[in-house]
Amino acid sequence: MIYLSEPVLGEKEEGNLIECIRSTFVSSVGPFVGEFEQRVADFCHSPHAVALQSGTAALHLSLAMAGVQAGDEVIVPTLTFVATVNPIRYLGARPVFVDADVETWGLDVRLLDAACSARTKAVLPVHLFGFPAQIETICSWAKERGITVIEDATEGLGTRIGEGNVGTFGTLGCLSFNGNKIITTGGGGMILCQDEVLAERARKLGTQARDMGWEYKHSEVGYNYRMTNLQAAVGLAQMEQIEEILAHRERIVELYRQGLSDLPGICLSPFREGVQWNGWLMSILLPTGQADLRLDIIKFMEERQIQVRPFFFPLHQQAPARDDPYFGGNVAESLHRRGINLPTSFKLNEGDIARIIDSVREFWAANF
Repeated sequence: MIYLSEPVLGEKEEGNLIECIRSTFVSSVGPFVGEFEQRVADFCHSPHAVALQSGTAALHLSLAMAGVQAGDEVIVPTLTFVATVNPIRYLGARPVFVDADVETWGLDVRLLDAACSARTKAVLPVHLFGFPAQIETICSWAKERGITVIEDATEGLGTRIGEGNVGTFGTLGCLSFNGNKIITTGGGGMILCQDEVLAERARKLGTQARDMGWEYKHSEVGYNYRMTNLQAAVGLAQMEQIEEILAHRERIVELYRQGLSDLPGICLSPFREGVQWNGWLMSILLPTGQADLRLDIIKFMEERQIQVRPFFFPLHQQAPARDDPYFGGNVAESLHRRGINLPTSFKLNEGDIARIIDSVREFWAANF
């Protein structure tokens, strides 16, 4: 079976884990956490990085640090995984959903003014499938209005716009190290901070908001969001391969573009000059008007032992959002109905990619 995006773990990860076990530093205390934070911060050119239990935890703490509370509104794209939006609800705030942009598949910046209100506290753009949203425009718009930008870069480690890494354009940026991401810690996340005060605030909130000193005093409500030394040990070993991982994924994307771009009516993942995309998930869109074949191609590929998946279901159309505002048209809905993610695992070889391409071409020949 060719899987969508699976981790590659080896002797270095095993060695680091053994070192943790022998040292007994297996929980949130241990040297690997700090080393992992520093390695990711250096790679992303971020002044500070705070390791946490998950990307969702990173989003939750970031929203809390931005002062989001009950009654506030946060502008967010509708085409994203639900973990982007759940932390807004944790804080009693309201998501304001915005349609997708046809070029980047991220938040449509033309709708920001319409979505903004006196209650808007933050905007939470998502770098969908690792491809950057129009983050420069979003940050400029937000700065003029005193609105905090929190980047959901949970799929975006390694994606750059010019010399800037996604996750470092806004006030705060959130990464994920789930098993299917560019690198993994098993589970885990991180906040990239431009400000030392915010970084220390994140550390405190993520450590049960314990006050400094020997006493167990807590001046506010906190969370147990600390990353373990075991997780960080795996992550540190993964970061030693990051350039190789990104280069291989770039090659995978190149092969897909070479092998599929001539198919009639097909649309491939976005492309933008000046962007170095991490290639987290290569995507295709079925021809316009042929969305009813989406389940057919999923079944077709599964029968050939190739795992693919549909795009996210627009969040504004789901039950928890029935009373939440939405701005835009049907771009996100169209992308969802036509979109398929193809495998991009680091472990895939050129023979695997050729097999996937041949299968897609076979389906196209039979249906279009």
